[in-house]
Amino acid sequence: MDIFKGGAMAEYVLVKEKNLAIKPQSISFEQAAALPVAGLSALQILSKIPSIKTDTEILINGATGGIGMFLTQFAKQQGAIVTAVTNTKGMALVEKWQSDFSIDYRKQDVFKLDKQFDVVVDLSGKMSFNAVKVLLKKRATFISTLPSPRSMVASFINNLFSARKYQILILKPSAANLKALVAVAEKNIDVVIDKSFPISSIKEAYQYAMKGNILGKVIITFE
Repeated sequence: MDIFKGGAMAEYVLVKEKNLAIKPQSISFEQAAALPVAGLSALQILSKIPSIKTDTEILINGATGGIGMFLTQFAKQQGAIVTAVTNTKGMALVEKWQSDFSIDYRKQDVFKLDKQFDVVVDLSGKMSFNAVKVLLKKRATFISTLPSPRSMVASFINNLFSARKYQILILKPSAANLKALVAVAEKNIDVVIDKSFPISSIKEAYQYAMKGNILGKVIITFE
């Protein structure tokens, strides 16, 4: 599988049984469709953080998008102090998910915060490592979700010499992690569907998603 390419939409897919997990009973089929990629990404991001303690301060930029929806909730479950960055529409959601602090990026410049963090996660693709350094403590981690050959080389070289680490998410699906995700989802995880489209309107679905400012996930349904 090419990690730099996406997949495809299909009504039927042939997979090995060992790579499947049973849908959590606590969520709908539509919510279950939103769970695997974004949820596994959130779990993998957390695995890149050396250790989360009750005083670990995490800033999540894009806290109400697909990955952010899960990461915000998972980080709070592990006891972190979460600062959620979202738009005006998302403020009620991050409050519902019990983020400790919330920032409306349309009203406040994140880079002008008089505060630094142990971890900064950028889910918007709009933060560079150099720009984020002002938000990082002396020993801290920046995590980006935009892999590219250039950024991977830059992160490798930086991590050899700096205490401010630059990590890049490259999703590696696994059956074990999928089952772990299902177990977490059974514990009252809020899965928000921004909008659903029938498979016949898949082009419109992608156009809608590409506009950004989505709360939760956009999903495809089959008639």
